[in-house]
Amino acid sequence: MVVQMGEYTFRMDEDGKRLWAGERTYPARLYRHSFADDIPPDDPVWRSLPDYRMETRRALVCFENQWELSTIWGDATYSSNRMTLDRPLLPFIEEPTAVEVGLLAPAPFVIEAVEFEIPNGGKIEMPARETHLWGDPIGWVTVPEYHRLADVVMNLPTEMELPEMDYWDSVEAFCDFIVTLALDQTL
Repeated sequence: MVVQMGEYTFRMDEDGKRLWAGERTYPARLYRHSFADDIPPDDPVWRSLPDYRMETRRALVCFENQWELSTIWGDATYSSNRMTLDRPLLPFIEEPTAVEVGLLAPAPFVIEAVEFEIPNGGKIEMPARETHLWGDPIGWVTVPEYHRLADVVMNLPTEMELPEMDYWDSVEAFCDFIVTLALDQTL
């Protein structure tokens, strides 16, 4: 069997209105961003990196139930062409084999303030905020995992109570959790 790379890669149509995950498409809105545009010209750390640009793509895939998958790839993510400070910058990959996915709820909800300890012994507080992002994004999502996630999300009820979510180490664990949660709330 001959496998074409397109079967296992993500890409956007030229007009930025459809995300291809393998051979399946999703309606989407594309955002292109280069974080280098946001860095002050005198920043000694980031500007010292050769060819630094932090190129990123973000496709928002919105379903009829108003849930969205925020699909991101590029240097500033955990996808296949992420950038780290301990190795040279890899060339940006326009059609990666893995992406980072965040689940955006239809209605915003409040995340309470949280205080973190930082390595130098100090503390930093993240203030309470309103967000649509439910839980942490999931990194290294492959095409088959993306299809599984999309199939689950597109069938969620528009309104449901959202408990606090932790980091998920697999798409399957996340899907099992969210399906059970949705079923419990509809019974």
